[in-house]
Amino acid sequence: MENNFDPTIQGNSQTGSTSSGSFVNDQNSSVLNDTSIPEKIVLDENTSNDIGAESPVLNEGFNISNQENLQISPLNETPQNPEIVLDNPDPVLNETLQNPEISLDNPNPDLNETPQNPEIVLDNPDPVLNETLQNPEIVLDNPNPVLNETPQNPEIVLDNPDPEESLNIPTSQNEIKGSLMPKSLEIKKEEKSAEEIDQANRLNLQNKELQNTILSANIPQLVMIAISYALEMRSSDIHIEPLMKTVRIRYRVDGVLMHIVEYPQNLHPAVVSRIKIMSNLKIDEQRIPQDGRADVTTKEGKEMDLRVSTLPTVNGEKIVMRLQDKSRKIPDLPELGITGIGLKNLEEALNAPNGIIINTGPTGSGKTTTLYSCLTRKNQIGVNILTIEDPVEIQLDGLNQSQVNHDIEYNFATGMRAALRQDPDIIMVGEIRDRETADTAIEASLTGHLVFSTLHTNSAVESITRLVNMGVPAYLLNSTIELIIAQRLVRKLCDNCKRVQKVDTEMLEIIDNAVKALKVEGELDTALLKNMTFYEAVGCDKCNGIGYKGRLGLYEVFRMNNEIRRLISEGASGIDILEASMKNGMVTLEQAGVIRALEGKTSLEEVYRVARKME
Repeated sequence: MENNFDPTIQGNSQTGSTSSGSFVNDQNSSVLNDTSIPEKIVLDENTSNDIGAESPVLNEGFNISNQENLQISPLNETPQNPEIVLDNPDPVLNETLQNPEISLDNPNPDLNETPQNPEIVLDNPDPVLNETLQNPEIVLDNPNPVLNETPQNPEIVLDNPDPEESLNIPTSQNEIKGSLMPKSLEIKKEEKSAEEIDQANRLNLQNKELQNTILSANIPQLVMIAISYALEMRSSDIHIEPLMKTVRIRYRVDGVLMHIVEYPQNLHPAVVSRIKIMSNLKIDEQRIPQDGRADVTTKEGKEMDLRVSTLPTVNGEKIVMRLQDKSRKIPDLPELGITGIGLKNLEEALNAPNGIIINTGPTGSGKTTTLYSCLTRKNQIGVNILTIEDPVEIQLDGLNQSQVNHDIEYNFATGMRAALRQDPDIIMVGEIRDRETADTAIEASLTGHLVFSTLHTNSAVESITRLVNMGVPAYLLNSTIELIIAQRLVRKLCDNCKRVQKVDTEMLEIIDNAVKALKVEGELDTALLKNMTFYEAVGCDKCNGIGYKGRLGLYEVFRMNNEIRRLISEGASGIDILEASMKNGMVTLEQAGVIRALEGKTSLEEVYRVARKME
């Protein structure tokens, strides 16, 4: 937005001051004392927060005169283009600016104060005017000095010059100290498109945009850039956490939280309100937790589903946003990492006419993705699929998805009973949490339906123990359970920087025991066992210095058979059931992890971070 005004100074004298100095201007002289614009603007405690503060240097312009009362147009009339066109130019000065071969040896300081060619040496330059003409990034077209001194995002248009209605931008050092990861506040004049630069440059660009929106206090853009940046970093969750003096933003990338940026406390209420409005939550309710969801389209055109959760803390409301990229394709079972005998057993269970398939693992282990991958295979015209979820995380065409609502007593058990009256072929219930839900799932299985569900246990065999502990009779488990999957996610090693790891003798013995207990041929290439080589993480530019990039699944597929049914009926221990299942070809989480480590896909450190060692 242009400001069309001509504040040429009139009268015999004008006196004013700025935050860095003062000047006196009369008809015969132009003297500026200690007035300069720094090459990089530093925001400290002495920076004025008063947006309405007046600056004669910026508001009144310049009227530089020599002995012959020559006048130059105000700075606001001077464009940034190196070919400066003056509305009322001094012939001598204009010739000097346009001809680089002319040297300024005129003792008149007024002519020396307006250089254009960087090779000209000024005996007594005007710091403000010289900085303005030489630095193309400084545009003095806004009468508000604070807004002119604050680097703005190129996409933000500040078209309100009224100081009383301007934003209260946090500029003191205490407010932004430690808030920005890179210290530089410079903005590039030309930004390459995302197709022309690699991922590292795109991440750096979005990080700078996030910093600039914090400085400009543009709350809607701050939220959107934070979400886009999280998607670019392949993060699954955004944590916005109020601390005692600042608010920090962290991303969970490949299962590990990473610190991104901090912003002042005074911006947090507006950020919380913005996110609550997006997710249709009550903005005036700050005493109790709230859950919501929102559909968001980023400026890159990506459509996302957000699961938003708020939690009151002593320093303010904490917000966690779970990101679900709608454009991401649900991977098929082999792409998830289910191979060999485990994939064969799972495909046989999917083709069964009825029964229960259970997926178990901790929160964030990828259970929902695995179940949706199974449902995608069964999603056909002749199959009626109903899901009862809390909440619906992935929306798929062809599925009838329902979300529970505990406020009106609509829970998993209620939803399951209603689903049985909808003529379903396949039912998926989000989680078996109690005896009532377990009984309803068993009832659906006994009446000819294929049922999918989840549990929170440490292994596949322990799911049997958990269901028995809920009170489900053993004979019902034997009649309904078809297959149980236990899974974990481990980080993948970066192929660009991984290096061979030296493994001590104790660890080699543990690995040897796990490999010897593997009863299935074809699960592991024998060539890898002859010269066992393992790799460790290092860190490089391609993986942002982490050493890992992406994740892969470890799967323990437990298939029910007659021998195991007999052990369950006899009340056998979990150890006996585990030995019987391994004898029949089950690969444990530890064994699956060792296989992936031998293949160079992950590290032993990651494997034993999620899997227990075999005794």
